Amino acid sequence: MVSSNAAAIPTGVLPDSESALDHVKDAAKMNRKVDEALTAAGLLALQIFVVVVAGVADFHYTPHIGAMEYGFFRDVSLMIFFGFGFLMTFLHSYGLSAIGYCLVISAVVVECSIAVEYLVMDRTSEVTLETLLNGLFCAGAVMISYGAVLGKVTPFQLLSMAAVEVVAFWLNFKWSVTDNVAHDVGGGMVIHTFGAYFGLSVSWWVTQKGAFGHKAEASIYSSDLFSLAGTIILWVLWPSFQAAVAGTEEKQMMAAANTFLSLSSSTLAFAVLSRFLNGGGRFNVVHLQNATLAG
Repeated sequence: MVSSNAAAIPTGVLPDSESALDHVKDAAKMNRKVDEALTAAGLLALQIFVVVVAGVADFHYTPHIGAMEYGFFRDVSLMIFFGFGFLMTFLHSYGLSAIGYCLVISAVVVECSIAVEYLVMDRTSEVTLETLLNGLFCAGAVMISYGAVLGKVTPFQLLSMAAVEVVAFWLNFKWSVTDNVAHDVGGGMVIHTFGAYFGLSVSWWVTQKGAFGHKAEASIYSSDLFSLAGTIILWVLWPSFQAAVAGTEEKQMMAAANTFLSLSSSTLAFAVLSRFLNGGGRFNVVHLQNATLAG
């Protein structure tokens, strides 16, 4: 009797448990398929939007390009597509997503930024290297926000955030720099601060209680190593980011030199303080990844 009762218990329970588990898996698979379809449709819709604006505005390229200006453009491109991508690999479960979606989202943001800048800022239809740089700066703000929502949103949610942020970026830029004549050469307000608070707002909206302390929200040795590669790329190229739109050669030299010295100072400050703040006489890798860029 004991053996028959013991056998009767799992036969009455397991099918229901397996059925519930299968239902959850099926629902998750369906959600992924829906999100994939929405993401593809969203990317296509944004491409159509850019094409329509470009056609109506009759965009055309400037015939002039300077070697120094192109050098700035190349450096900033490396920062956005390589530096931020690898910096975001600090979460070991989302390394491929960090790099892959950094490439995809940044590319679509640059395109949308050209169209939205034309509409919001009432620009001419001439596409210059500065126009492309502005698109990269806008992508930089979105990538800063990306760091706050990494691992918390689906691809379609990430794409939606990026699309909304492009419009918000240019509205904020117009209000602060054009209307109120704010001086913000390095983008401390309209890029870094804006991107950080926009990302924190979205993160607050989408983060669930179960995410706190989740094992996926952590780093390991290899993920920290790749993230440090992104830090170094950003560190080396940051003077170009600051000098790209500084103006005259004198101002560009001042921006590049001041930025380099500030980065060096923040690195030394990290080396002095991190051991004391971290305890145990060791550097904190999070401090190394971020505090060294504070300059």
